[in-house]
Amino acid sequence: ISNVARSSPFRANTLWNLLKLPCVRSCGVFPDDPTLDHLLQNIPENHSDGPPSHYLPNDDEGTVYSDGFLRAYTDGSCFNPEHPLLARAGYSVFFGKDNPHNISLPLLGPTQSSFRAELRAILAALRAYPQGKLWIISDCKGVVNTCQTFLKNAPGAQIQFSSDFDLWQHVRALIEARSNDVRITWMRSHLEGDELEHYTMMGIFTQDDIDANTHAD
Repeated sequence: ISNVARSSPFRANTLWNLLKLPCVRSCGVFPDDPTLDHLLQNIPENHSDGPPSHYLPNDDEGTVYSDGFLRAYTDGSCFNPEHPLLARAGYSVFFGKDNPHNISLPLLGPTQSSFRAELRAILAALRAYPQGKLWIISDCKGVVNTCQTFLKNAPGAQIQFSSDFDLWQHVRALIEARSNDVRITWMRSHLEGDELEHYTMMGIFTQDDIDANTHAD
């Protein structure tokens, strides 16, 4: 405490008061800061990606097409995921270098996780390109597997969700409304070295795929 007091008397006083608490003194358990919980619970929930955006033919800057499908690369990540009160996530959609419809936004709402961010990115991609053939490539296998279930089953089929139902219902509705014009597939992320050479030589992923996934990250 004396060492802390030299640089910050306020922090030293806070630490001293904490050490007086029975849970700290007897068990070494520090209570959560209620301010952090308040900040987390008050992150506004918003399923919008901002002003409506209409993808136009002349917006194809840097985009990649395959089998007539425009390819969109999505990603989600979370800082401090092991600390629920400190976790903060974000998501991105990459259509191509300098493309005006590329998206990079913080995940809103009190549920902050990389899985939810990955799912939010899929929703953003579907909304950003509402017409035409769209091929979404994600490195989150769990999200991709569930989206594949929507594509393989009849609309309205009973599917169980363990969490994030508020987002899944929007994703499902958009996929089922245009199931013939949407593909959603998984690709391994952060490929390098021998693994990178293997996947490219096998033709599983192209260099364009790898570069775009890196941009989405």
